[in-house]
Amino acid sequence: MHGGDIVWITALVVLGFTLYSFYTWAFLVRHRKIISYIERDILELEEREKLFRREVASGNDFVKEKYEKILKLLERAKEDYNFEVEKFNRKLKSPLYFIPAKLFGEVPLEKKD
Repeated sequence: MHGGDIVWITALVVLGFTLYSFYTWAFLVRHRKIISYIERDILELEEREKLFRREVASGNDFVKEKYEKILKLLERAKEDYNFEVEKFNRKLKSPLYFIPAKLFGEVPLEKKD
């Protein structure tokens, strides 16, 4: 091997690692964005749940059905959030994503109760 061959091989290895790192990091960022959308929905549903709970507690039976529907949606959103967080955390631990996750400072997320 000549000196020029080693330079090209090194350049290709560095380029390959860089592409691999950015691809996997972009996937993690996309997944984190999905989780943030679910989180936003949970916050909105919790606000609605508080308002409807007050109405139901004050004796307004017209909103009781809506209140129960919001509770179901809130429960479903929390389940979706926990599922996505679990999937994200599994990816962080996998060998394929471990190096880029450490390189870009990604940390595991916590589940919601």
